[in-house]
Amino acid sequence: MVWQAAPNNYLKGSKMSGLTKKMSSRLGVTLSPHDLVTLHILCALEVAAPRLMTSSQFCSLFQDKELYITAFYLDLMRYHGKMMPEAVNSSCVLLQDGLSFLKHNRGASLKFAHTETIFPLLEHIGHLTEPMTTARSLLDREFFGDITPLGSNFFMVAMECPESSERIVQTFLNEKPIEFPNCDSPCKLDKILEMFPEEGCDFVGVCEGRGFDLYSCLTIEVVALSILVIVLIDLIRRKWFS
Repeated sequence: MVWQAAPNNYLKGSKMSGLTKKMSSRLGVTLSPHDLVTLHILCALEVAAPRLMTSSQFCSLFQDKELYITAFYLDLMRYHGKMMPEAVNSSCVLLQDGLSFLKHNRGASLKFAHTETIFPLLEHIGHLTEPMTTARSLLDREFFGDITPLGSNFFMVAMECPESSERIVQTFLNEKPIEFPNCDSPCKLDKILEMFPEEGCDFVGVCEGRGFDLYSCLTIEVVALSILVIVLIDLIRRKWFS
């Protein structure tokens, strides 16, 4: 698929090839770049489940800043897999739904989704401005996959001054204020509506004729969850039959 071009090029590039040879020699086994990515995901799962793991065996296989190299590949996968034009354009509908609620209602409108929803929404409103390419530095870059960690959230709060009925909006990402581009923070709701007109949304046009692709469902999160299930089953088996 087209979106996999950049991640695949990085996987075959000098950084991953060099790390693969280095770790293969150090560990005394023949590893592939894909093996290193799998080890990184297992390391992350160990860190995420401290009650199940007394120590991180997979993380200990990496030295110094080696995890930065595999993390860069995973972030390339997240960026190019979740920032496809169809996803970014369809976020227009979600934003318009929120803006319409802020304009005509009081109270709260809550929607629950996943990273696949928040990433393209941030791109749509202009919060992410630098494309994630293989030329980016391992650490000096704008996009990191952990900008939407577990429990991440995006919300807009409308406020009115006592002497005016004009509404202003403050936007938050993970409870931290962020700004709309070219707008003060808080930003006037009317200005946001001008910046993102409803006429610019074409959900049907974006999705029309797009077939179902099973491979596109195999995101890193799905793979990680599958590995976690396997690890948990293995832990239960060892405890049960030990």
